[in-house]
Amino acid sequence: METAWWFDWREDAERLPRADRVYFGHETCAQRLPSIARAAELCRRAADGGTAVTLVLPCLTERGMAVGLRLVAHLVATFESLEVVASDWGLLRELSLRKLATPVVGRLLTAQHTDPRILRVVAPRSGVPGDRAVHPRETPTAALRHAIHLDGTLCDVEWRSPSPALVEHYRSCWIDRQEVMALLQDWGIHRCELSNTPQGIVFGRVAGWSCSLHVPEVLVAVMRQCPGPGEDMAGPAPCATCTGDRGEIPWSCDTLPVPFFRRDNALYYRWARQPQELADLPIDRLVYASGR
Repeated sequence: METAWWFDWREDAERLPRADRVYFGHETCAQRLPSIARAAELCRRAADGGTAVTLVLPCLTERGMAVGLRLVAHLVATFESLEVVASDWGLLRELSLRKLATPVVGRLLTAQHTDPRILRVVAPRSGVPGDRAVHPRETPTAALRHAIHLDGTLCDVEWRSPSPALVEHYRSCWIDRQEVMALLQDWGIHRCELSNTPQGIVFGRVAGWSCSLHVPEVLVAVMRQCPGPGEDMAGPAPCATCTGDRGEIPWSCDTLPVPFFRRDNALYYRWARQPQELADLPIDRLVYASGR
């Protein structure tokens, strides 16, 4: 199992972690990508320490595509083993056509179900270890027996076990399809990134295909821009100059069983417990969020 660590390229390069591999770049915001000079410096430091490098790129505009391709082309000229995780189908296609780097499907493109409330649907009520700790805000079952329908009718609610097909659906991801895999392998792509979702993961074993599992952070949603002061989505956003807070901003909602947080223009939560079925999955790399 390969071990990789995220590194925030805006931090002191002396803190670059020593690991099998280091991830840097930005997964959700093209405004927050490193310059060519900064990226080259980090690649050089990693190579000197015997650490492999993965550059992470987000969804891109037409202008962003040009910037991203220029960055990759410059780095590959010196670091031939560069791997590029892309959350943009156009970028993956261009990397394939130009035979640039080793392209990887980013986790925003794998279409996993990341809503943490899904665990309450797929897991038997009495069969999940630590269920009460996982769902501290859950209302006692007795209080859920009645609900008001949209038409005002008072209804009795009875919990029913989900079907095996529904459980598998929520644990699967769209990319795990024969026709998709065939297309991607034609493009020279043999790896994708996955989040450590609470409900578990189902992913078929395909010859030559590998997955990377990100722990403990699960990426839930991406905003078009960072919120302004006070988390105001209607106010002026700091994205234009990228002067926004680099830290984590707590977000909460009574219906969510785990705390959310915002970093830059994306929402996350943490789920540290690794899937019980890990040994049965084509996962050969763990990507840790610490140090991002």
